[in-house]
Amino acid sequence: MDTSIHRSMRQGSARPIAKTINFRNDHGFLRDVTVLSGSGLRVTAVSRGAALGDLDEDGDLDVVIVNLDSIPSLMRNEGVSAGWLSVELEGTRRNRMAIGARVVVRSQDGHSQFREIHAGTGYLSQDDHRLHFGTGTIDSVEIEVHWPGGRVESLGRMGVRQHLRINSGNDG
Repeated sequence: MDTSIHRSMRQGSARPIAKTINFRNDHGFLRDVTVLSGSGLRVTAVSRGAALGDLDEDGDLDVVIVNLDSIPSLMRNEGVSAGWLSVELEGTRRNRMAIGARVVVRSQDGHSQFREIHAGTGYLSQDDHRLHFGTGTIDSVEIEVHWPGGRVESLGRMGVRQHLRINSGNDG
């Protein structure tokens, strides 16, 4: 037996490729929306990681997928964007990226969302450091930042559909 073939058979080179499916949460029921999701999900590849971020700065999240033995796939979100808010935090000199900070966004109807800054978000992946909030039809929200040192900063009511940059103001 040829040793190169033998090595190939022993180590294995075939990879099972599962069909990629995209679901939407429709009031507690998962609806298959793969056909509506664009050509990015039709790429045949073994993927190992994905990173989310607003790459084109239009207010919705795009996805970069890391594929094994291939180039990454970019899935640009071209849908009609509902309300959104993007928050970028700048921390202190010792923690410039504000890792550990939490941002809470509250709407007038009492609903709230929160996001936290993490140093890593997955295997072979790192999401955008800006925090993204979907706000739907709401036109303003109250914003509260919980900084890593324990200080809480209330920014009051702010309009949506914008990118905000918030500095901790404490250079400790």
